[in-house]
Amino acid sequence: MHTPRYCLVMLGLSVLLMGCQGGWIDVAPMHYPIYPTSGESVGYSVEVNSGGCGGVQRVTLYESVITIKKSSQKWWTYNPGPETVLKEWKPKDLPDSSEYGWWKMGGYGADRLVRYRVEVEAADGTTVSQEVWYAIRPYPGLGHPAPVYCQGEPGWVFDIVFIPDKSLTDLDLFRTQCRYMILDAMFAESTIGLFRNSFNFYINPQPGTAVEKGYHVFPSNKANLTFAEALAVMHGHTWSMVKPGARWIDCANPAFRIFSAYQKDRGAMVHEAGHVLFGLADEYAEGGHHQEPILPNNWKKKADAQADAPKRGKPAANAREIDGSGWYLICDPGCAMQHCTAGLDFDTPCAERVVYKMVENAQQPYSGPHYSP
Repeated sequence: MHTPRYCLVMLGLSVLLMGCQGGWIDVAPMHYPIYPTSGESVGYSVEVNSGGCGGVQRVTLYESVITIKKSSQKWWTYNPGPETVLKEWKPKDLPDSSEYGWWKMGGYGADRLVRYRVEVEAADGTTVSQEVWYAIRPYPGLGHPAPVYCQGEPGWVFDIVFIPDKSLTDLDLFRTQCRYMILDAMFAESTIGLFRNSFNFYINPQPGTAVEKGYHVFPSNKANLTFAEALAVMHGHTWSMVKPGARWIDCANPAFRIFSAYQKDRGAMVHEAGHVLFGLADEYAEGGHHQEPILPNNWKKKADAQADAPKRGKPAANAREIDGSGWYLICDPGCAMQHCTAGLDFDTPCAERVVYKMVENAQQPYSGPHYSP
């Protein structure tokens, strides 16, 4: 008999892994820079893994380039237009590894949206594909955040907007770190990584302010950010800059969908996203505690934690108080919710909550506009 997490994760795999007869193909595209400027060369990378399909016989990289004007039109309502083949790999020139790369020298002109699509053909003839949209900087979006790694219409995926803290002066570094937060934080976490095609990421044109105590300050274009499930204020304050005893600055205001993280701290990104996106509570004493009605990771009563533990893949003995806080947990040490520095991965109880929220979000109806093929 499988544990609840096994069943939920299998559901997650069905979202990510697109099948061939008797097997699977996993396609993971990425580009660099994440938000290129006009005329800047763009590198594309594709990671392909497969099993039970007889191997991969073709990988094709396509592009569609859309000219946009100063407008508040949403990126997903643009018709992508005709596709052009950028690069095709076939058996005679496929590299030994499962990663493929190609550079678009000279990049793209100003006022452009780029949609690239990777199509993989298995030896049995099955084809699967994955597309990504991104904007060329500067983005003429009239105060709307620029799409930098988008894969689906809002309402069907989680939308995360990166916001530079007002103290940041090196915005090139900020944009680079946003890419690492996508690739080396969100997609590197084991459970979130199963659903990496269920996220959109944006970069905001206006700064916000990460606040040590109290509420983070929204950017001036707050009204244009209501579509997003999470607003991530990236700041440059390291722990070494902080006076002893301060908690600077990584914290979340889940009710307002906003959190902050040091722009180079991958663990902070995962931990704070755990609060805002998935409703997870802290697993350390001085943090924020609550008990979710469905798949909680904090319990107010030890007896309830003990009773739930076997259902969540843990022994009842795992139920223990969180450092005198009056709250209880069952996760093993090292879960990402036990501190920003605990690690990147969620332990089983937290991972179950992540999968639950991913599926719940994907099932919500969407009534917004669609582009016409």
